[in-house]
Amino acid sequence: MFKTKPSAFVLIFFSGFLTSFFNCFAQKTKTEAGKSQMRIERNMTEAEALRKCLELARIDAIRSAFGDVIMQGNSTFIENKNSNHKVESQSVFNFYSDTYVNGEWIEDANPPTIDKLIRDNETWLNVSVKCRVRELKASVVNFKAKPTSCPDVKCSTSEFNEGQDFFLYFKSPVDGFLAVYLDVPYEGKTYRILPYKQYATEGNVVVKADEEYVFFSKNPSQKGRSSYVDEMILALSQTGIAETNKIFILFSPKEEIGKPMLSNTIENEIQKQLVRGGFELPSHLPSEEFQKWLQQIRSRNRQIEFLATYINIKP
Repeated sequence: MFKTKPSAFVLIFFSGFLTSFFNCFAQKTKTEAGKSQMRIERNMTEAEALRKCLELARIDAIRSAFGDVIMQGNSTFIENKNSNHKVESQSVFNFYSDTYVNGEWIEDANPPTIDKLIRDNETWLNVSVKCRVRELKASVVNFKAKPTSCPDVKCSTSEFNEGQDFFLYFKSPVDGFLAVYLDVPYEGKTYRILPYKQYATEGNVVVKADEEYVFFSKNPSQKGRSSYVDEMILALSQTGIAETNKIFILFSPKEEIGKPMLSNTIENEIQKQLVRGGFELPSHLPSEEFQKWLQQIRSRNRQIEFLATYINIKP
């Protein structure tokens, strides 16, 4: 949880170099079988139904090869279909037919098998495929980002106490666009903290190659690059109880990132008390809605470098 001073958002952040290296290329390639069945609806032609059924069979092959994508709260997991074992993942996922999958279809190894059946005056299609599919991995993270307790990279730290100021050091080797979100599991909400509140309609902050930025600092000597800065302080959702939150850093070197649909509605008593106390809250959306938006934009823009990490705050 967090609260904010007037014109200052309050956050909880993780520490250390937020640098991580992932293989940006699809790695594993498999030949896998898949199948699907569907009824031809009255508003569909047989050709449309066949295309849909074939796509679903290929999705089934990807899921059999690389597991199911499951979104729970502020995390996305890959679940093994055989063992039901779940592993949290930062991979990019494809979005097909309202389904997220951890891979992509390459080609059919054999011609699809198509059967048409008549049941109770309804026409059904059964499609079986054997195809080559490829696993997707997260893109390489080339930027550096450090949470700090002062407007200096030397103050980088992994732990914060309630009431401390928060700053974010950032540096990239190339020009690009940056956005930062903070998830509060206690509330089931994800808050957008960068761009600053004054730039609510914008989806990202423009950053230049090889320049060092210290966000959330009003110090003129720091490169926050904004006429309006949201100063951050750390707070707990419940008095005296330490908590863990999650921060999402998105960087795109070529295309703008965009933004999800956000709300400013104050819903619970804790938030209302903060506002009555003169604090401000950034715009937000439900955690799972953020996850869906995140996976959709990463599926469309494979250049996005994405890092999600947990953060802690102590009483």
